[in-house]
Amino acid sequence: MGYSHLSTFIYIAVIPGAITGLALGYIGDRFELTSLQRLIAAVPLWLAILSGWVFGMAGLAYLFGVALALIYPMPRCACCGQPLLCRHAEQCFHCGADWHKT
Repeated sequence: MGYSHLSTFIYIAVIPGAITGLALGYIGDRFELTSLQRLIAAVPLWLAILSGWVFGMAGLAYLFGVALALIYPMPRCACCGQPLLCRHAEQCFHCGADWHKT
């Protein structure tokens, strides 16, 4: 089972957006930015936080051996056991076995 659309939305948009809001609030107060300056700073800051968040989580998943996406292996030939080239293959290119409908 993959992730639901809501959890993907939360993972990609909400968490980095919340971090961006907190960062902009801190930066805006510290450097006394106007609303327009905060708005202009929001997009590149959000992109930087988003990429850091996604690549950081992917790095942690790689470090701990957790696959975030399900990987479905290709089906195998019934005769030789080698993986087929596509999911709907009707012939094995390794051993030549053929199961086309005739």
